[in-house]
Amino acid sequence: MSLYQLQKLIYHVNRDAAQRERYREDPAAFIKNYELTDAETRAALDVDVRTLYRMGVHSLLLRPFTLLHKLSNEDYAKAAERFGVIMPIVFACAASHAPGMTAWTEAAPKKQADNFLENYRKLGLRLAGSKPDVIVALTVEHWANFFLNHMPAFCIGRADHYDGPIEEWLRIPKARVPGDAMLAAQLLEATLESGFDPTFSDELLFDHATFLPLHFLNPEMAVPVVPVIFNALTPPMPPPNRCFAFGQFIGKFLQKTPQRIAVIATGGLSHWPGEAKHGKINIPFDQQFLENLVKCDYAKLTAYSHEEIYREAGSGGHEIRTWIALAGTVEGWKAELVAYEPVVPWATGCGLVAFEQ
Repeated sequence: MSLYQLQKLIYHVNRDAAQRERYREDPAAFIKNYELTDAETRAALDVDVRTLYRMGVHSLLLRPFTLLHKLSNEDYAKAAERFGVIMPIVFACAASHAPGMTAWTEAAPKKQADNFLENYRKLGLRLAGSKPDVIVALTVEHWANFFLNHMPAFCIGRADHYDGPIEEWLRIPKARVPGDAMLAAQLLEATLESGFDPTFSDELLFDHATFLPLHFLNPEMAVPVVPVIFNALTPPMPPPNRCFAFGQFIGKFLQKTPQRIAVIATGGLSHWPGEAKHGKINIPFDQQFLENLVKCDYAKLTAYSHEEIYREAGSGGHEIRTWIALAGTVEGWKAELVAYEPVVPWATGCGLVAFEQ
């Protein structure tokens, strides 16, 4: 089998307009320019999703190739499912993003820092091992993109790339993260048809809320990202039950996509950033929340009120909305507490939770 030649053929058809036109004029003659086996030639001519995928063609090459043949998302997904080529959600985790993890790592007790950051990196290895095509990040932001003249409850990033981190002091090198504008646009369209009304943006900057988790989970910034930003910054915020329902919808949508998807939620746990109580960590609240998450107690997760979160977990605790949304996205999956460290110098109850089917 000559997988390189097969993928090269598809790459040229996808990317080069002149070669694409030659292919359309006479597919059989065009394919002869590549050193393919008879089976590969038949699969390419027939646009056989099952066979091409099983031969090893990357889904981000395969899907655009099938779009040229006017195969809809629905038909592609049906073909993939029918032939056992299922590429749904392959990884999910929730993780805190306290900036002290990188900005002042050494301020934390060494045992706590080593345990937490080592497990963070291990989650990154698990994500890489799942071989995702895209990361959907359920995330928040801190005045990086929005102000009081426009503060959406939810915003879907639809850009081709995202730059960050905006914080000069975070001690994470600045980088450009690729996006997946096509998947983002499809998600946006689907949400508007399903009772949700997020805004969208073709220009977003990433602050530590998104960039720090990517630093540990996607360190080469090689996997494209679709950010879904939740307002956990200023009232009125979407209530936890609404976030859970939005997460449920996102999960149902992603399970029908032809790509392999990793979903991460970022934020929390209890912290009072910049307030009189800065540095306080409510360990009992964090532990109870994590227990509710691990036990898949959706009734308790969706029963949190805005007032309770603010009182017990601080203004930064509102970020648990993304964790609650992720529980909806992967509803029914088993949750595993990977690490919890109440790190006072980082002023945050820091948690890591992984989900598995």
